[in-house]
Amino acid sequence: MRVLKCSLLLLVLVLSVSVYSQEITRIVKTHVLIDTDETSGLKPGNKVSVLRKTPTGEEKKIGKLEIIMFKEGKCVGKIISENPRYKIGVGDYIGLPKIVKTKTSPTYSGDNKYLLSYLSIGTGIVACGLGYYFYDQADQSYEDHIAASTQDERMRLFDKTTSFDTKSNFSFGIGGALIAFGVINYLITHHNNASPAYYEKPVSIYPIHQNGCVGMGVHLCLNRPDKP
Repeated sequence: MRVLKCSLLLLVLVLSVSVYSQEITRIVKTHVLIDTDETSGLKPGNKVSVLRKTPTGEEKKIGKLEIIMFKEGKCVGKIISENPRYKIGVGDYIGLPKIVKTKTSPTYSGDNKYLLSYLSIGTGIVACGLGYYFYDQADQSYEDHIAASTQDERMRLFDKTTSFDTKSNFSFGIGGALIAFGVINYLITHHNNASPAYYEKPVSIYPIHQNGCVGMGVHLCLNRPDKP
């Protein structure tokens, strides 16, 4: 119980210091000196209310200031209005402006935004390497098939060669698709983080009519200038 009371007392003291750290400490004609600095969130040109605590603990607005400048950890303000019944005095304090937080979409810094592209390209390279391994095994198996002495052995090696060929084609197809996806995704991501007026589109698709055939062409812009 004592710990709880001490904690509450400490909290009250901290809150008191945070409120009264914006006190007016000096008044010279229409200008006032306020005990606060730039860390309060105030900026020159801001208009803030001058408050006074009544004996009952209520806050009463008695005037308005315009922040003029900061100097040596203090703030200088100009009186722009006062309550006719109350004059701004030393010990009054200002109300700090509320900081409105806006929701922002998650962003990625550095090369993390290209992580998907790097993973896709890396996995595609590994798949192509595996495809080359199966291709080499198919060649070796075919040579064994040619040199086989029995019909059963030839059939077994032929099936083995066909299996390696299938695996090789599949690996090359997957690897090529992953590499193409990684490159296109990289270009699109890079384009989205650049100025659209300065950069050429990274990927463009256009129709092709040649020799009586109709198809689709894809243009990839790989040589792009750095952002000015």
